[in-house]
Amino acid sequence: MILLARMDLRATSAPATSVAPCMKQSGSLRDPILDLHHNLLERALALGERAARDATASFVVEGVRFVCSALSAGWPMERIFVSRRLLTSGAGKKAIKQAAQLGIPITYISPACFRHISHARRASGLLAIASQQWADLSQLSRARAPALWLGVRHLQTTGNLGTIIRTAEATCAAGVVLLGKTLDPFDAASVRASMGAQFHVPMVRTTHAALREAQAVRVLGTSASAPHAVWETELCTPGATVVLLGHERHGLTDEERAMSEALIGIPMGGKMSSLNAGVAASLVLYEAWRQRACLPQARIN
Repeated sequence: MILLARMDLRATSAPATSVAPCMKQSGSLRDPILDLHHNLLERALALGERAARDATASFVVEGVRFVCSALSAGWPMERIFVSRRLLTSGAGKKAIKQAAQLGIPITYISPACFRHISHARRASGLLAIASQQWADLSQLSRARAPALWLGVRHLQTTGNLGTIIRTAEATCAAGVVLLGKTLDPFDAASVRASMGAQFHVPMVRTTHAALREAQAVRVLGTSASAPHAVWETELCTPGATVVLLGHERHGLTDEERAMSEALIGIPMGGKMSSLNAGVAASLVLYEAWRQRACLPQARIN
């Protein structure tokens, strides 16, 4: 009888050829199709490329800190991949329970599979596919209280963008405006550098022309030759103010200079002619935060 039961079990099982060799069965009864999981694994791997992220409007969130940050911010997630053997963090295990309560599909995979789709130096055992989220340019026009946005077009390294987003969150800035299509805040290096701040900072992608034509939006530009230092400039006037950060080597373009109401600078006393973009952005953002702290509370809220 025991032999017969085993034979029956094998007869009703899915054929071995329909299951990817490194995949384990999903822990979710709502997601029982094993042969679909292999496609999802390949999709997660493909999102390491910019073209795939742009085409699907999704990206990879990897690591306990980042998945927890995304969940706490209510960021929409398509799926979470988990390797039980690699995931040892208590916070990570709580995140899985939270995700399950939210109805996010959870797929359990082997350590070998996880390392295959991982972009981190050390595989944490927790990775998610999330949807990209963008704010609309009209949000700036609707602002009535002082709202400082930082505008960036080009950066030497992807990590600098994540650093800028992290500092924007730390200084309670309104958000970050990305001009053109060059910068990708959903690149793995940018997401890691933001340390989870990305899920709490509104981001707008737009063009120079659209920003120039936006109603009730004040634009300032940063320049080494500016007549006034950043701390000599009022950054907290009512409504939205966008401070454009120039190219680290070439500075602002002629178009960016023309669309700026005024140019502001960061004085330098040494022999260096420029600062790292992340450092320059931090100085502007912290000065704006200092000015906001000096305003009556009614102008801040």
